[in-house]
Amino acid sequence: MSSPVTLNVGGTKFITSASTLTNNSAYFDSLLSGNWADSQNEIFLDRNPIAFAKLLDYMRDNIIKVEDIDTHVLTWQSF
Repeated sequence: MSSPVTLNVGGTKFITSASTLTNNSAYFDSLLSGNWADSQNEIFLDRNPIAFAKLLDYMRDNIIKVEDIDTHVLTWQSF
């Protein structure tokens, strides 16, 4: 079983498995390589937690429900 990872995304906590993140993202694969299992730290991402929740759902299920996406999520940009 893959170790749990705690993400703090814009102040909202998400807990997921390392394999969910690393199997779907080169960014997380690189970030979690090494001795992550021995670390107790959470990862902070300065991003929109609403948009990230949709991304994490996609990483878990490989589907996006169109009715769950609004223009706020689709058009959000970081400055």
